[in-house]
Amino acid sequence: MVSGDLKTPPSGWVAAAGIIARWLDRRERLDELMRGLPAGLSGIERARCQNLVFGVMRHAGRLEAALARIVAHPPRFATRAVLYLAGFELIEAAAEPSDPGRAARIVHHAVERAKARTSPAEARLVNAAARKLAAAMVSEAPPPEAAAEALAEYSHKRIRGERISALILRALWLLPLYPLHIHVSRH
Repeated sequence: MVSGDLKTPPSGWVAAAGIIARWLDRRERLDELMRGLPAGLSGIERARCQNLVFGVMRHAGRLEAALARIVAHPPRFATRAVLYLAGFELIEAAAEPSDPGRAARIVHHAVERAKARTSPAEARLVNAAARKLAAAMVSEAPPPEAAAEALAEYSHKRIRGERISALILRALWLLPLYPLHIHVSRH
């Protein structure tokens, strides 16, 4: 920007980090969290924010399990939100392996955002953990017919306090692979 008076427009990534940190902290409903989006977000940044938030929610079990293996003690919610976002972006990058430098750019971006949102020590943690996440997120998911224990981190572990059966886990795992068609009729 040429003028110091002009503010940088809000970023969808930063908004998503705030929403995810609130979700981790308070476990608020997603619709309530999305109502709190900054008014100045452009349509593209709003869509980016929603994509990131929904992606993190969809892969929360996998991200949580991967981070538990990498980080001994769970970091603060703001730091964890940055790591979850980086992890989701790394999952997306692994699905499109045509750009080998993308993972490094994702890690760099996460570290830069962590420097702005967290302490220097937490930014170093993000740097180390995101690099390890990059390797962990490239691993292929187990096949749908794998045991429930292998699929557990790729889906919700519990619904209403009950353990999901292997059949339901397989159905949840396959759900994103098939388009969902809904027909609504007015009577």
